Amino acid sequence: SSSALDICFVAAGRSEACIYANLTTLDSVAAIGVLKEAGGLIEGKSRAIDSLSKIPQMLIAANNTEILNSLKTII
Repeated sequence: SSSALDICFVAAGRSEACIYANLTTLDSVAAIGVLKEAGGLIEGKSRAIDSLSKIPQMLIAANNTEILNSLKTII
């Protein structure tokens, strides 16, 4: 899916972050693994994500802590 590609772009450094407001992690579980292995971060708005959930949740993927924290304050 395009969400998985966007998360992989963050992992590769092609973009600094991506935000999805209503996405199940099962749609992008492989890309989330790639992002984590590349040193990227993925969280929900106010909590850690459930990495194998069928329930839609907000996902914020970023390639560093400063960007992740900045995005969490404006969302």
